[in-house]
Amino acid sequence: MKYNFNEHIDRYGTCCAKWDMAEAYFGKKDLLPMWVADTDLRCPDEVIEALKERINHPIFGYSRPDDEVYEVIIQRMKNLYNWDIKKEWILFNAGIISGCHIAVRALTNLGDQVVIQTPVYYPFKKVILANGCTALENGLVRRNNRYYMNLEQLADMFKQTTGFGGNIPRIKATILCNPHNPVGRVWTKEELLEYGDICLKNDAVIITDDIHSDLLLNGNKHVMLPSLSKELEQKSITFIAPSKTFNVAGLKASVAIIPNDQLRMQFAFIQEAGYGTPNVLGMTSLKAAYMYGDQYIKDLNAHLENNLEYFTNYINKNIPELTVIEPEGTYLVWVDMARLGMNPQELAEFMINDVKVATDFGYVFGPGGETFQRFNLGCTLDTVKECLRRLDNAVSQWRQKK
Repeated sequence: MKYNFNEHIDRYGTCCAKWDMAEAYFGKKDLLPMWVADTDLRCPDEVIEALKERINHPIFGYSRPDDEVYEVIIQRMKNLYNWDIKKEWILFNAGIISGCHIAVRALTNLGDQVVIQTPVYYPFKKVILANGCTALENGLVRRNNRYYMNLEQLADMFKQTTGFGGNIPRIKATILCNPHNPVGRVWTKEELLEYGDICLKNDAVIITDDIHSDLLLNGNKHVMLPSLSKELEQKSITFIAPSKTFNVAGLKASVAIIPNDQLRMQFAFIQEAGYGTPNVLGMTSLKAAYMYGDQYIKDLNAHLENNLEYFTNYINKNIPELTVIEPEGTYLVWVDMARLGMNPQELAEFMINDVKVATDFGYVFGPGGETFQRFNLGCTLDTVKECLRRLDNAVSQWRQKK
């Protein structure tokens, strides 16, 4: 293994949202940050060197991606997913949520509907509402501590019904999160085909967020939905980014792949009306990460598997009141605390005041998240152990008060 991801790197004093802003956000000192979805792990050496080289040039004017950037993205899609894409399909933006905002605005009118699969990354709903649309919640189904798409409900959402309380659907798009944040599912080819078929039959564009697609655990394989058919390719807007994998979120660079000419024109028209594109350092990091990051990904996923194994085994053995939903991808772990018998506000206060660990509260991810907390295991094993020590102590005290 080339990288030692158990090296402690102090992030305080670096304008770090996760560490420097925890006290301001949660209102408590001395919290262990396990919330914001970036990692505490060093970036690839090649990315750091590429940034140093670019910074040594004394001018930082307006920039555009060179041919090498396009080529590395094209080759990446082919090598990893057997998806043949073209240069003209590729657009760049300053982050996937920014890209989702552009996509929803380009595809919808006021009052239209966009489907999300809750519990899900909460900015999706904010994007939909900010564009004057309604977010339809197609809730995931939990069976045996694994989540599944509710495809029957999804199909019903498109059906028009008459009479009092009838449904006249105005669904223009769906947002697919793959791998799913926060439940950690890596959707299978079969699931994606069935999901895609429903959207195709109802003329809904699929906006797919594949930001975690490199972070695959225990042999799981990622499938790009538009690679499955020409029909899905023409009805999709796909987002990828190096930010989660290579810990460069602060450099603000992501990629939109839009094969359909009309959809791409609509997207570009909105983007040119003032939405940002990546800065020169963001583009530098993206190119270096995608060109040289394969070994980094291999080492990172092995480290994340070790963290997850330790975290899960410890909770199963020592804190049986909690249930870990083991992720198939991402470095985020969805933990059910329902057996503590707390409502969402009480659970949030318990995490802050008793556990003293800053997590993402489950209720913000929408229906189905009320009894959960999302933990970020993109850190050293020592941080995982300290988190578990605090959690164990707090639950032990809770038991004594019962």
